[in-house]
Amino acid sequence: MSIQINNINAIDDDRNFSAAGIVTVGTGNSATIIDGTTGITSVGIGITMEGVPGNISIAGTLTAAGFNIPASIVSFSPANGATNVAFSTSIVITFDQVVGTGTTGYLYLREGSAGGTTIETFGVNDVTFTNGTNLNITPSGNFGFSTDVYTVIEEGFIKSTSGDFVGLNTTGADSYSFETEDFLGSFYEGGYGICEASSVRWIVAPSSSEVSRCWYCRNDAVTTAQSVSGCTGWFVPTCGQLQNPGYTCRTYWDSYSCTCYWSDTEAGFSFIGWLVNFCNGSATYGCKTISFCARAFRCVSY
Repeated sequence: MSIQINNINAIDDDRNFSAAGIVTVGTGNSATIIDGTTGITSVGIGITMEGVPGNISIAGTLTAAGFNIPASIVSFSPANGATNVAFSTSIVITFDQVVGTGTTGYLYLREGSAGGTTIETFGVNDVTFTNGTNLNITPSGNFGFSTDVYTVIEEGFIKSTSGDFVGLNTTGADSYSFETEDFLGSFYEGGYGICEASSVRWIVAPSSSEVSRCWYCRNDAVTTAQSVSGCTGWFVPTCGQLQNPGYTCRTYWDSYSCTCYWSDTEAGFSFIGWLVNFCNGSATYGCKTISFCARAFRCVSY
């Protein structure tokens, strides 16, 4: 038996809604509209079952039988908006369900914004998963100091059994970025960054390389710096360099002694050399045969 409305079949003998007419259940934002032409639309929550078989459009998240559609992100590591992130830090993105990679698409690390310069590109075979929910990304560290890094995941790069991930830092998707560490005070090129000026980075050797020597043996600081760091190009700074950036930027050294440090500069007499007092920054001179601290520097262009 069919059911007719205004002499038109609304429900046929097989209990199917007729293609003609509209049936509305409920009122206002909670109304469900059954439309013979366009399908079923739930006005209140924005779910549309289209007239084309198998198509469901979702404005938001649909939860059914324990699955969320689409797959979404639970957490980031480093955290969204984190600062001073080390170059060697891996990125972990945790999803709300087991996910995997598709066969196409890319994941990008970009500088400054989601549409900025690409720092590094990852294909579907360049990432790994832990527990099925944690996406692990290992950057090579080819980005600069104090860089805002945006992780961009294209739609289709991540797949799940319940609903594909819609993307990250793409139109309408979640936003995520972090800032890399500052050069100043960071371990870099065998020592610690203390100054950036005129495209030159000044680096002081680690405290473990510091020596106590007479002026004639001051270059032992260079030898120990090379041994400790595995880098070359170290030198004992002049008196002026030891004052600035040396003493001026001493807060960025890993540690220093409140005493005098030998410079590479001789005084007016052959037996006198210049020193810098790291208690107050003043320059003084001393007999070359007396032992004081010595620490090597190196410079790197950027």
